[in-house]
Amino acid sequence: MTTTTAAHLFPSPLSSDPDDPDFPSSVDDGARDVSVTRIHGRCAPFCATEGPTAGASVADHDAKCLSAVGASVSPVLESGRLAHLVAFLARPYLHGTYSSVDAAAVEQSGFVELSADIPTADGWVEKNFYLSAADARTLGAGLTRMANVLEWQDELLRTERERRENRDHSGEEVQA
Repeated sequence: MTTTTAAHLFPSPLSSDPDDPDFPSSVDDGARDVSVTRIHGRCAPFCATEGPTAGASVADHDAKCLSAVGASVSPVLESGRLAHLVAFLARPYLHGTYSSVDAAAVEQSGFVELSADIPTADGWVEKNFYLSAADARTLGAGLTRMANVLEWQDELLRTERERRENRDHSGEEVQA
């Protein structure tokens, strides 16, 4: 299993100034010389980040573009407390000088970000999960199927309960 961190998904630039004339055209990554790519910041079409957008530094924008809330629910935890689960579209925001390998891989990546706010004794803890489009579809399809099964079972139980109630009131079994 490959470990991916937020730093891999949303890398920091080697230099925050894509126009820095003193920055070399390649860098040594420890194994080989890698060319660099100079990128002037540009937002994803769905970016809802407040403040500067295209051309802004990562420090002024953020390392990622986030959409407005796509979906949100407040699931109940085992403790009985409510948590908050919110889904966004996310794409790396790049501005500066990056290794060409990182820039090529990251520019093509987008995610569905699930952000979970979980209550603790000391306040709230936020955990973010980044799903590929395929993983988001798989999770969505699985959740939809499970919800359908629950509703189907609820309907069967309701029908059986009504049948028993009718039998109890009439003294005979009612055919479905």
